[in-house]
Amino acid sequence: MGFNPDFFCHEYMRNSSQNPIEMQKGSRNLFSIIRKSQLSLNRPLALQISNNHMPIWMNIMLQVILVLAGCLSHASHAESIGEPPWTKIGNSDGGVRFESDRLQYVEGLVDGRWVGRNWNSGGRTNWPFEVWEKNAFVLEIDGNSCATDWQWVGGEELPQTERGARHHVATLQRTDPNVQLQIHTLVDGTPILVRWLEIVNRSDRPFAITKIAPWSTRVWANPGQKYPNKETVEAPFRVGRFTRDDWASEGWFQWQRIKVGETLENVSEKGNGYDEPFFIVQNSLTGEHVIGHLGWNSNWEMATECGVADPDVHPWGDELAASQWLDISIGPRAKDALRVLAPNESAVSPAVHLGVVSGDFDTAVQSMHTHIRKSVRPAHPDGRAHLIQYLAPGDQGYMDEHGAMDKGAIFDNIDLAAAVGCELFILDCGWFAARGHYEPHAERFPEGLGPVISYCREKGMLFGIWTEPERAEPNTPLYQQHPEWFMEHHNINMTQPDAARYVEQELHRQIERFDLDLIRVAYDTYFTREGGVTERHGVRENNYWRQTEVAHGIYRRVREKYPHLTLQNCADGIGRGGLGMAGVFHEGYMTDGLWTPQVLQIFSGRTVGFPPESYLIAHNAVREQLFGRPSDFDTYLRCQFTLGIPQLLSGMVGPGVDDVSPDRIRSFRRYADIYKNNIRPILPVAKVYHHEPVNYRGGVESSPWFAMQFMAPDRSLGWATIVRTGNEGDPTYLFKPKGLNLGKNYRVTYDTTGDTVEIPGWMLARDGLALRLEARTSSELLLLSVVP
Repeated sequence: MGFNPDFFCHEYMRNSSQNPIEMQKGSRNLFSIIRKSQLSLNRPLALQISNNHMPIWMNIMLQVILVLAGCLSHASHAESIGEPPWTKIGNSDGGVRFESDRLQYVEGLVDGRWVGRNWNSGGRTNWPFEVWEKNAFVLEIDGNSCATDWQWVGGEELPQTERGARHHVATLQRTDPNVQLQIHTLVDGTPILVRWLEIVNRSDRPFAITKIAPWSTRVWANPGQKYPNKETVEAPFRVGRFTRDDWASEGWFQWQRIKVGETLENVSEKGNGYDEPFFIVQNSLTGEHVIGHLGWNSNWEMATECGVADPDVHPWGDELAASQWLDISIGPRAKDALRVLAPNESAVSPAVHLGVVSGDFDTAVQSMHTHIRKSVRPAHPDGRAHLIQYLAPGDQGYMDEHGAMDKGAIFDNIDLAAAVGCELFILDCGWFAARGHYEPHAERFPEGLGPVISYCREKGMLFGIWTEPERAEPNTPLYQQHPEWFMEHHNINMTQPDAARYVEQELHRQIERFDLDLIRVAYDTYFTREGGVTERHGVRENNYWRQTEVAHGIYRRVREKYPHLTLQNCADGIGRGGLGMAGVFHEGYMTDGLWTPQVLQIFSGRTVGFPPESYLIAHNAVREQLFGRPSDFDTYLRCQFTLGIPQLLSGMVGPGVDDVSPDRIRSFRRYADIYKNNIRPILPVAKVYHHEPVNYRGGVESSPWFAMQFMAPDRSLGWATIVRTGNEGDPTYLFKPKGLNLGKNYRVTYDTTGDTVEIPGWMLARDGLALRLEARTSSELLLLSVVP
């Protein structure tokens, strides 16, 4: 007989609403569904078997095993010969199956509810007793749940996105209230899927969306065990997330174990704060991970619930330990209505990026990095990716000791930037008279910025400026002419169309007037809490949803209008982080926590959720040294040029060329060359390995060491940066590289001495390298390359 797994899954979703335990207790439903499937398999490696002398159950099992083996071998073969990643969308009446890389995810309509049915990280089609019925989203309208009474309208695959992802939309309809719901899903060949909801008001009256979670899903249902260990039974899952929301502590990654019967509720209430809705969860029984982002940077809530089902019964009759399951729900939140929709008005929710990954912690992290590189972060303008930047701020006191920011000081800094090997010069905050009135400061730059820009270009560098177009001080003409545009913290309310048009036009004006190669956009709002509120149709609506939607649209259009321009999110670590903004800007400024070890802890944590080339960091700004915080010049250089995009702050370099020793300038140039020749070619595709402090077992405070490794996908080149960040413990760190080709020999170059050794890959991975670093903040940079 022929067995079609897609038909099989569809029939199960259409005909059964039983829970997994009931399905496991009786197999007659399974066989009745299978007998319906007499269709030939449409996969190239499918085999049809008929053996009259073989029991039917054995016949069926053998066919399923062969089908699954064929699918896995197909995926492995595709990877080995460089074929595009495996993707497939199976759409049926009332259900859909998504396949991406080795991930399979199934959803369907059961008794009026749109429910998740199964996640599988190994590419295997699920059996009926492996499915569940967990609502796949949360939606409340006017305070009432809309979980039930949905009807199927249709499902279709839309044209692929510009970046090649497949796009499916399932449409549901509900009559009370009369609402149409479109469930959008992107599949890009990684184990990470993207989901958002589009809500359309089909009634003749306004209604308010009072709660929404674009994805609410059961990701695991651990099977029972005959001989379970205590830890697995009592606390089978660990949740990793960013746990701080205060200044200079974004990316503060920590693990927390979740016990059976426990719900971890994480709520962000500071508005544009320093936390981000990111999470990763370990399954201690299966070794899998679920990893996800909500593309949102205002208030949000996430619930992670671990429950238990009735004890399973093994097919041979043995009673097993109870099964544990994990549910995750994440979405924006507000005290007032999230969105008020007039009749026929629609709204698109923030997107959730979620995947279940078979493999260790590093594999899960690399899967998210690949997804972000492939489908989220926009590509840099040609020839302008990951440039060495020089930042000259006038508001931090770096220039005041040697003369205030003016034409002369900036010319000195341009000379210095060119001397140390920089490729892009940024005139940071302070070049204008007031925030909100972006004209060159009349006293500092009486001739305007023209001479500065020309001199910068003469020195062979690109030019950019800092700006904050969404805010203005009360003493500016803009504020005085349009006080009705402003909210708390002098923020412009871009839910007002005229205000939004002004912001967009002001960006265009600055880009064109100053002939910019880069624009560094700030949003220094600090804590906006609940933000602004607008009354719509008699209901108080929180402004965040519309405000975020408008901001994304403005910066996306700016990027499209000026394809040569690099958009830099200066507020990536100051209230505008998260994956929503990452999809708009080319790069982001990571943090104000610039001192060691804080900056390294933040980098170690934040790169769990984001690839390292997403960020630029001005390591160890001079004021941090003046405060007595630890610093080491060589460590500064190694971190600055090997961890993300280099951004040299003027205070860390010097006032001018004549004030800096030739040896110091040579050191900058040497590391600039290392970056250009060894780091930058690999950085945007590097596989990242977290050694210390953040790793599969610990968070940012778990180790007195920082150690991260970066390898080219073909494993031929890489580097590792190791820093001693604390005084406790042994001064010798044993570094065991990961991701090596064990059959090759590697040349390892020690940056501290220039010594080079050649070691077989298998020996290097097994025995590691012992690095003795006695002083706090001392470091080593290791360059790895395969011996030809």
